Amino acid sequence: MSLGGKLAVRVCAALASIAVLGGGAGLIARSHVLEPRFYFQERLADAQARWASRDFTEYRLVLQDDSGRCRQDVLVADERVMQRLWNTCRIPPRTVASLFRLIEGTPPSRYPCVEHRCACDTVVSVETDYDRELGYPRSVRFSWSVRASWHRLDYWGYVVTHGTLPACRNTKFSRAIHILALEPIK
Repeated sequence: MSLGGKLAVRVCAALASIAVLGGGAGLIARSHVLEPRFYFQERLADAQARWASRDFTEYRLVLQDDSGRCRQDVLVADERVMQRLWNTCRIPPRTVASLFRLIEGTPPSRYPCVEHRCACDTVVSVETDYDRELGYPRSVRFSWSVRASWHRLDYWGYVVTHGTLPACRNTKFSRAIHILALEPIK
């Protein structure tokens, strides 16, 4: 066999090894992503059940984002804003129910193939801290980041083709909402 033929066999063997390892790593990565999503949904459902079992329907809610520029102070009855005491935000006033809907609409997930074909993914994470007694979200942090997809074949194809790791933009964006006060009104 010629030198070129031997090199081609080695490259094919290396790519086959990467495909096998990458596939196994992909299964591990998928199970790792699914587990937090289940835990996230379980915690959310538990918090919503605690909130639904409260003994009041009217409350005062004060919340603020992590920049401090957006602050809302509202009176709520039956999960509708009845009075705006203060609102420096560019969004409508929130209620606890609207915060739950916001959390539900942004489950932790991975959006594949955002850069270098499929060598980079966008990862969305949601961190919540629920009140132990009433279940309302005391703080919610939404984070978006671009990360290397080492479990995908395109990642390793990029490494072989370019001789370097893909330069996934290490972009991170985060925003948090904190409930400063929740006071029942009777």
